[in-house]
Amino acid sequence: EDKATRAALRHEAAEITLTHLSDPRGAEERFVRALEADPNHLPSQRRLAGLYREQGDILRAAKLLQEAAGRSPNRLEKTRCLSEAADAYASVGETAKAIDLYQQALSEDPELAEAGEALVDLLLQEKRPGEAVPVLEMLARKTSDRDEQLGWLNKLGVALRESGDKARALRTFARATELAETDLTAQRNRAELLTAEAHHQGARDAWLAVLKHGRDQLSAGEVVEVLYAIGACERSLGHNAEARDFLQRALELDPAHRPSLRALIELGDSAGLTKEAQIDLRRALLPAAEGDERVKLLTEIGKLQATALQDAEGALQTFAEALQLLPDSHTLLHE
Repeated sequence: EDKATRAALRHEAAEITLTHLSDPRGAEERFVRALEADPNHLPSQRRLAGLYREQGDILRAAKLLQEAAGRSPNRLEKTRCLSEAADAYASVGETAKAIDLYQQALSEDPELAEAGEALVDLLLQEKRPGEAVPVLEMLARKTSDRDEQLGWLNKLGVALRESGDKARALRTFARATELAETDLTAQRNRAELLTAEAHHQGARDAWLAVLKHGRDQLSAGEVVEVLYAIGACERSLGHNAEARDFLQRALELDPAHRPSLRALIELGDSAGLTKEAQIDLRRALLPAAEGDERVKLLTEIGKLQATALQDAEGALQTFAEALQLLPDSHTLLHE
């Protein structure tokens, strides 16, 4: 009898030993004998690897599967062995080997979704977003489930952004928002990227979409940040009154939100804020202000009191408080 027949018979004996006699050790011996007869007998290689996994000998199983992949002339079987070997290496923290084997599996079958999903996780974990991009594109294209596709598109957009391709990242996030306008992750990713790229009008519209569709999902603090972001966009667009309104809405939720307070102070007269309001904004910053910032705020308050409000007594008290922090300041003494 030829070696293939001997291997097949010994493999069958091993299966009987394992399934009917519940004897893993005896089965292991017979699988080994099958491979002695034919080192390329793939069923025995895979079953033996499974026994090693069950015994906790993961690396031994991985190496056996890797050897099986190298010997198999069948593309489907080779791909399966490569993927299973990669799974095994990944489970024991052998990340570099796992990535290499997943990539080999995908070079044999570029549409192998399970290997792609595992590979993406490892590549992103290892901060290799550029290599994850083509795999994520395959996964986003392959799935017919809308929620799954949204997840892959969002991951693809992030990977593109982190690898420096911001234009494609924007297009990807836009695809996700077209697929589901209410997807908060896509809307926020798009808004953040547009803001970073100083596309003020697009960023404003994206933040407005976040506010519209995510109000019930956002925490109070997040709503404040979104309102501030919209206000900052309006200000950059020269829409000072609109900027004021959004910033004031942010302060209604968090009166101590420093970015909104500072933005309103900088708007000042251009947003129609009264001098009293401008003083109140600076006073709201004082509790957390120290050193030079506190002196600067007190000086500005004192000047507004002296000039705009004609409140000489109040201005003197404010300048005196600033002088306690900076007693040698000629500017304050002059005021």
